[in-house]
Amino acid sequence: MKRRDRLWCGILGLGALVAAGCSARYVRAVGAETVEATPERLVRGGYLVNQVCACGACHTTRESGNIARDPERTDAFLGGGNTFVAQGMSDGIWIPNITPDPETGVGAWSDDELMRAIRDGVSRDGHFLLPFMPFGAYQFMSDDDVRAVVAYLRSAPPFKQPKPRAANQLGFLPRVLFTKLGVQMHPPARDVPPPDKKDAVQAGEYIATIGACAQCHSLTKKGPRRRDDPQYLAGS
Repeated sequence: MKRRDRLWCGILGLGALVAAGCSARYVRAVGAETVEATPERLVRGGYLVNQVCACGACHTTRESGNIARDPERTDAFLGGGNTFVAQGMSDGIWIPNITPDPETGVGAWSDDELMRAIRDGVSRDGHFLLPFMPFGAYQFMSDDDVRAVVAYLRSAPPFKQPKPRAANQLGFLPRVLFTKLGVQMHPPARDVPPPDKKDAVQAGEYIATIGACAQCHSLTKKGPRRRDDPQYLAGS
């Protein structure tokens, strides 16, 4: 075997080991839990999806797929089919349909697969989601609230997205970092308690955190800042 071939085999082997290690650390097995759609959960889930997390800002279909330019289509709530462009990292990230449509949405997903995707950033087949979805913030969502979000998503009108899913256009370095090394990932969220609603500061911090305020308002060249950083919420 030529030296160059041995080198590439070594690189590929190392990459496979890294990917396997990342999967073991970041990808939890899903269970068979079924979320009951109680009236309280539907109300809370609607508040989280539509106000706090503003899921429709990205996921509701636009006519041309441009989330910055076109208004949301009222007949395609959470229907996906849009693209997100991140300067310097991506020329286009596909934003999926998260309605209960079984073919083009998440109707065939289990409830725990959805909860894992929301809080852990792991898709149904186990691959890492890209951090343009703020699962780094959603990891702090309480167990009660993530169940409420799933219940509400199940209640949305199914929408069959006519556009075929487009491949994500990532640069070489972001592709390696995000899809192979999982630099954006965190350990699976487990047993996350709700905030103390009697403590206004704690309750407000919780909403600001899962609302991903820092994703924009603390975004610097090194990424979003944490609360103990002087640049937290200090603008971009």
